[in-house]
Amino acid sequence: MGRMRKAHANPLGKHGLMLTDPQTRRPYASFRRPLEISGVYTWFLVFLFLVPTFRGPLHVGGSYYGEMIQAAYTGGFLVLLLALMAHRRLHKNLLVAPLYICFAFCLLVCAAMLRDAHHMVPSDTLELYKPILALLIFTSSVLIRWDEDSVEKVFTAYLVICGLMATYSIFEALGGTTINSIASILYKDNKDVLTGKATGTFGVTYSFGAFMIFGCILSLSSFLYRKHITSLFIFFFCTTSVILSQSRSSAIAMLFLVVALFLTYWLYNNFKHKIVFYVGYITMVIVVIIALNSLLSVFDKLPYLYEGIKYLLEHGVSAQGGGSFNQRYQQILFAFREQSDFPLIGAGIGKGYARLLESYYALYLYRFGLVGISISIVIFISFFYISLRAFNRSFKAGNLKGACFFLSLHFWMYAFPIISLSSSLHDQGKFSVFFYGSFGIMISYVYRENLRNEYQSRVTKYKLEEEYI
Repeated sequence: MGRMRKAHANPLGKHGLMLTDPQTRRPYASFRRPLEISGVYTWFLVFLFLVPTFRGPLHVGGSYYGEMIQAAYTGGFLVLLLALMAHRRLHKNLLVAPLYICFAFCLLVCAAMLRDAHHMVPSDTLELYKPILALLIFTSSVLIRWDEDSVEKVFTAYLVICGLMATYSIFEALGGTTINSIASILYKDNKDVLTGKATGTFGVTYSFGAFMIFGCILSLSSFLYRKHITSLFIFFFCTTSVILSQSRSSAIAMLFLVVALFLTYWLYNNFKHKIVFYVGYITMVIVVIIALNSLLSVFDKLPYLYEGIKYLLEHGVSAQGGGSFNQRYQQILFAFREQSDFPLIGAGIGKGYARLLESYYALYLYRFGLVGISISIVIFISFFYISLRAFNRSFKAGNLKGACFFLSLHFWMYAFPIISLSSSLHDQGKFSVFFYGSFGIMISYVYRENLRNEYQSRVTKYKLEEEYI
């Protein structure tokens, strides 16, 4: 009778060694079974980042219709993905918190429009789609039960995307008039200011440079952890493309990231090849010092990048100064002045009258106030923390590709504060899918690993109880 009572009290449920989901009250499928939807999502990433947007030809009257079409089919695909996963449930905190955040930003947009109602234009209401799209991206990715195999697919997809995009961008920047004309049809505007600069499939230098910084970290970590020689070539291609983009914010962010890696790499417990990393790091610094004159002659051929950084070093930051960096600084000062009376919520959306606010710090302070910018900073800190946690879980599980992917996201966040000086990248086009989609993947993966650990501990406990009986 004792055995029968124990059998009915089986903590693993009536399905034997199948753990029952407390939310759906259904047994979990095998943890080793790959999920097909993750493969569809991965192919969508490749499609999104590489398919032409025809930014130049579809730029009419100040509107980029190519990017609007891209946002439309992105939203449509994610809605379809959610419909396919409608039966799935996660812990309520994983979905309730994002819903509250989305609702808060929608309220902040409405509050900003009401506060500045006499200047509001119809296009101001389009800002409401950004938090909704972010929620859609996050929810669709977090509902996928990411395991080691599916995370490896995402790693491979991003490595291929970065490699192809970096190769294309080198031809774009150095290929002359013919290649630039083709690029102007496929991905970027036909403007003189973009001639000779690498913009990749983003069509904008700082967006492309910021993404290639992620590519640099991804390929370098793949080389260090997996001994993958091809990744080393991708690393050099991505580094070259960051330089050829001539984005000053990306170049400064890259330098800051290099210093941050040198100062912090030894602090992390699970990081491999620390001696190799520091020997290689010091060797590269010595090579740069020896070849400094040759490198300066190369930078002379990149006037926008070289002259901009040189001007900043010589004149510093000034409210009356010229250059793009000082313009961003002036935008932040403008946002502060406009928010002087009540800074908690936004002063307005300002599409119809306000100066162009490119910097994340100026844009969010002006449109969403201290409340909005505080919520977004919490999101960034959570991204930084959860990426490290996902890396540790993946590394301990022996999934080196997943570990490289999560580690790259973690270190990319070191550069993110400087990258954000140029633009609010995380809520724009492809970058919103990259940022919020990766965030959802990491949370889903960590949550799934928690379930796996719970499953294993309950199996062990059940077996011990059976042996005791």
